Order: sequence, then structure tokens, then C-alpha cells
Amino acid sequence: MRSFLTFVVCIAEAFSAFAASVTSVGPMVAARQQATATLLPDGTVLIAGGVDFQGPGVQLHEEIYDPRLRTFRAIGGMLAARIGHAAAALVDGRVLLIGGPRSTESNSEIYDPATATFSRLTSMAAEHYVGAAVVLADGRVLAAGGKRSFERVATAEIYNPASGGWILTGAMSQPRDGFAAVRLKDGRVLVAGGSSITADLFDPATGVFTSLGSVPVPPLRGVLLPNGKVVLVGLGRIQTFDPSARTFRSSSVILKTYRGEALVLLPDGSVLIAGGNIDGTVLSADVLVYSPDTDSVKTIGALTVGRDSPTGTLLPDGTALIAGGFTTGAKSSAAAEIVDLRPRGRAVRH
Repeated sequence: MRSFLTFVVCIAEAFSAFAASVTSVGPMVAARQQATATLLPDGTVLIAGGVDFQGPGVQLHEEIYDPRLRTFRAIGGMLAARIGHAAAALVDGRVLLIGGPRSTESNSEIYDPATATFSRLTSMAAEHYVGAAVVLADGRVLAAGGKRSFERVATAEIYNPASGGWILTGAMSQPRDGFAAVRLKDGRVLVAGGSSITADLFDPATGVFTSLGSVPVPPLRGVLLPNGKVVLVGLGRIQTFDPSARTFRSSSVILKTYRGEALVLLPDGSVLIAGGNIDGTVLSADVLVYSPDTDSVKTIGALTVGRDSPTGTLLPDGTALIAGGFTTGAKSSAAAEIVDLRPRGRAVRH
């Protein structure tokens, strides 16, 4: 009997240690899609931009998520209403916001959390609609690709926070939009996939993009692993890029979604994959965890509603905020959830 009870306690402890929860913390102040969510130094999250097709169009205000209260509050709007833009957290705690579908959005801007205000910067060479913004190791920001006047571009430029200005740098080997862009441990930046079947490495020291050739499947999103490799997701496939070998390895895992998943690197080195688009009309609510070590995926819960392209943000306490996106019929969503995969306390023996 004692042996049986010991077995039961062990099972209970294992379940407790790995239990996961997905909890609704919405609605947001406004329904948003193609928004950005950026972690601020105080642990709150700036959620900016996006379109509400059920309401007045492009949002004229942004919002802050407070993880301590689990609430959203409105703040003043950006100087240019943006959608499909990019955001980057600067070393000094401010947030750089760039891009959008209109030429007026080539005017980038800065959000200062100390004053909760936005200020305009000098113009960029292109609006970089659905492009990328990556903070470099020295604190500058690389803005690359996307669209200008709805034409894909290979253009790249660099923002220097010290001078507050932009300068052009080398161009990518191919025009691309909607692609994965990840800074590697050695400071170089991987840009891969999107509308192109190729990948490049950008070297900030030389300002040059070097082609890596074709990728097995064009990825759309990516995260840097603790071991220096990069997990890439897109078109239903998971791939791993090894910078030392400059190779892409396809996973045996096949996702049912082909685009629009939120990706979050978790503290234990696994990757959270939430939501996504299954076939253009059916949207996924699944919350998955991919383990790079075992090349396996596990379903751990579900969002309150299936949606495409929600934002995903790792919070200081190890939980992840999944917010916004669009639901069936391209309707913007105000839904938001906290995914908690932190180890639970051990069971108490009686």
C-alpha cells in the first residue's frame, strides 16, 4: 500500500511541476491586428498600432499592459497611425517604431516611457511596411526590407540613437517582406524567408549582407535559442539554423498552421507557438510548446479564440502575453491571454 501511495504522489508531483495554464486577461482597450508589443523596463508592455475593421479604422491611441494588475490602459497615440510596422526596444528603455503602408510612415518615431509620449524622428529611405527592425549589439537598430509604395524592397538602413538619425547600409540579396530577422550571438543578423526563398547574414561591422542561398521552406518568424541556434517557423514547418555551419535543418514536426503564429522563447529554452492560420479561413486557438532538444511539440492549452498574427511577449516573471490578431473574416481581436508554464510547487505529502 505504501508503495502504491508513493507512486501516486510521484505522479501528482510530476503533474504539478509541468501543469500549464492559459488565462484570459482581455479585452484590450482596442481590437488590433498587425500591432506590436514591446516589453518596457518596468515590466509593462507597450502595444501600438493595428487596425480595427469593426470600428473607426486605424487606431489613434496605444495602450499599456500592466502584468501586476493584468489590465490594459489607454495612452496617447503615435504621431503616425501605423499597421504592419515594426518596433524595437532601445538600450536606454525607449521604443523605436518604424514603418507602415503609407509614405508618411517613413517618418519613424520614439516612445519614451518616462513621459509616456511619442516624438518624431527624421525620415527613413523607405516605409518598410511589414519589414523588420533588429537592435544590434552596439545599440543601433537595423531596419530592413518590407514594402515601399507596396513594392517589395531589399533596402536596409541603420538608426543611431546617439545622433537620432538614419543612414543607408548595404542591401539584402533579394527584396523580401514578412520575413524572420534574428540577431545572432556574434552580433550578425539572420534575415530569412518571407516572400523570398533565400536567406542572408548581415554583418554590422561591414554593413554587408552575405547570401546563404536557398532555405528548405521560407520562414516567417524566428527566435534565438540559448545555444546560439535559431528556430524558424513558417508554412507549416519548423527549421533550425546553425550559424557555425551556416545550415538549415528541417524538423520532423509539421504544424497544421502555415502562417500567423506568435513565437516566444521560454526561459527553459523551449519555444511557445500560439494561434495561426490553418487554411486561410480557419484559425487555430492551439497553444503549443516546441522542444528543440527532442524535436517534438506538445499542445498545452488553447487561446480564448482562434486568431492569426497575435503578438507574443515574454514577461519578466516567465509568463507570456498573447494579444490581439485577427479572427475569422479578418476582424481584429481585443482578446489577450497569459500563458503560464512555470514549474508549480511540489505536492505536499500527508
